[in-house]
Amino acid sequence: MSMTFEEYAKGNRLRSVETFKRDAVREHGIVFALGLCEEAGEVAGKVRGFEGVTQRKAGMDVLEIAKECGDVIAYLDLVAQSYGFTLEYCAQMKYNIVSERSGSLYFFEDGTLKRRFLG
Repeated sequence: MSMTFEEYAKGNRLRSVETFKRDAVREHGIVFALGLCEEAGEVAGKVRGFEGVTQRKAGMDVLEIAKECGDVIAYLDLVAQSYGFTLEYCAQMKYNIVSERSGSLYFFEDGTLKRRFLG
């Protein structure tokens, strides 16, 4: 299974309009940001349940965590689109900021992971 951020964003926007009657490009991001918060809480709840921090639900499958992570990505993409960004742009930009701050030799340039050479 392979898809690009661009393909995902296109499908996510179309589904958002079709299902929720909300267009990420035309809507204010607050609706999607609140959905993101809700879904992030659901991820935390599933992890807590799976790890036994709270009473573990009988027969809980780790796949439930993956499903909730997918919901987080969907809302995160819609927030980014609401403000004119792509997930790819946000991920690469922040990756490079953290790499620079931490002294990592790895960075992204034009969508490709590269390694700095000291010399």
